[in-house]
Amino acid sequence: MVRLIAITLVLILGAPACSRSAVTAGPSQNSETQTTPTTLGKEAATPTPVILRSATPTPPPSATPNSPRASIQPLTTQVSTAEPSGAALSLREVPAKPTPRAPSLPARILFVSMRNGIADVYRMNEDGTEQVRLTQNGRNNLSPSWSPDGQHIAFLSSEVGAEPETSITHLFVMEPDGTGAVEVAPSLDQSIWSLSWSPEAERIAFVANPVPAEDAFAGTNVFVVNRDSSGLVQITQMEPGTVGCGSPTWSPDGTKLAFICRALMNAGIVIADADGSDSWGFDYYGQVFQVFWLPSGEHVGFTDGVCWSVGVFSAEFLLTHGASGSGPWPCLNQDFEALGVGLTSRVYSVTWSPLVDTQFAVQTTESLQIVDLARYAVTVGQFGSKPLSGPPSWSPDGVRLAFAADGGDDSEIFVLNLANNEVVQLTDNDVDDYMPAWQP
Repeated sequence: MVRLIAITLVLILGAPACSRSAVTAGPSQNSETQTTPTTLGKEAATPTPVILRSATPTPPPSATPNSPRASIQPLTTQVSTAEPSGAALSLREVPAKPTPRAPSLPARILFVSMRNGIADVYRMNEDGTEQVRLTQNGRNNLSPSWSPDGQHIAFLSSEVGAEPETSITHLFVMEPDGTGAVEVAPSLDQSIWSLSWSPEAERIAFVANPVPAEDAFAGTNVFVVNRDSSGLVQITQMEPGTVGCGSPTWSPDGTKLAFICRALMNAGIVIADADGSDSWGFDYYGQVFQVFWLPSGEHVGFTDGVCWSVGVFSAEFLLTHGASGSGPWPCLNQDFEALGVGLTSRVYSVTWSPLVDTQFAVQTTESLQIVDLARYAVTVGQFGSKPLSGPPSWSPDGVRLAFAADGGDDSEIFVLNLANNEVVQLTDNDVDDYMPAWQP
């Protein structure tokens, strides 16, 4: 029997358990080549990056001139000798997942482009060649996501020009060449906001809104469905008038989901069995914005308003303490200060490495910062004057990130290689390209 999830969140007045210290300056982005170490704590190194165009850039969709290249500052890598926090040290204790074998064929990257006047899903090789339009249904198609086995693509689709009060976003799955697109869970008749593939690539967790409009108190719920639309399970039971639940993320073994449930201004982290049979709610007296199940399966990460940076819980702690859990919250604030991460602008997106618990990408309003808690280092890149478009996507080997950044007057797709600090621009046209997703 599905246990109803109802999280009672109480507003606690007073200072948060993890407070941000006063900081006068953020990380340095020195655009000059440096041949000697700079100082951060006692040690820092700044490799000089190479910024390149793709070997065979795609021509623009019209005769208009190409957009100018983004103003990209050289990447800087800074290493700190400060003492890591207890939360950071706990992440170091977990072994990394084995590096996946190199595929026989080059991996491909999905992205969304406006080059046909509406949002369509495209596919390209990881070097930017062979850019192919996959969706041609006359609708806005967003959030493309590879299945973990790389054999299917899920995406969200909505009518062009529909009124927000009546528009419904649908979930589709198609083949890697764009054929065979089939709507998933059409009988639900609710607007779907986000999706997450299960590790074995057979199920999809998603968030559905019972009313089409993006009502802040619509009572969104988490569902799980098989790829072929069978076996639809409603995991949460939030009613209209509550904010609802969202941001589902799978445990690496595919047995559980972690997600966020909100009521008014507070939020709780919830872990539930993927079949809906049981759940554990963990009250959290603040705003939780993202939640992630880390690669090892031993930790759950989150971003929120209590830890101004990122926090991590032991998954076992969440499962055993449930709603009785309390602080101190395991924040990485100490580590963010030591490394100079996110000090000059708000952290609004975090994307974890697919292989290790100690590495993640932090996207701020001004930069992309890759944090490595094992080395106690951060690599920082500045990519133009406007915010980056959507979260980055890691390559399967955990060495590169695809991301969308300012390409002049529009957004273009780039790849950052951590092995040599090389940045390559993959798309180059007069319209926005964004939402990259790397094939596993």
